[in-house]
Amino acid sequence: MLNPTHSQSEPRTAHTLRSLFDRKCRFKIPSYQRSYSWDRKQRKQFLEDLREHPAGAPNIPYYYGHFIFEDGNVKDVMFIIDGQQRLTTLVLFIAAVARELAGREEGSAIDL
Repeated sequence: MLNPTHSQSEPRTAHTLRSLFDRKCRFKIPSYQRSYSWDRKQRKQFLEDLREHPAGAPNIPYYYGHFIFEDGNVKDVMFIIDGQQRLTTLVLFIAAVARELAGREEGSAIDL
């Protein structure tokens, strides 16, 4: 599990999104990283990948790729070094699903 108070020489891993976002830190994108640039093609592929994952197989994890973080010089800040495009898309997707679910009646389906 990632621990934002560790020394930089200790490797850390997070195996689930929950363990990634449960930590007490903020994620920042360094200024040298390119701007968010996923267009329709990448977003469409993201949704197709989600649709193709076996829905009835909760024991098969969905691999979203690897991410590399670096401790910031500010307490409780982790810089996203690799994977910021995927992580940004994932956060936007989860926020959109949460907003959609909040406006729906219980038990209604979402069409991806």
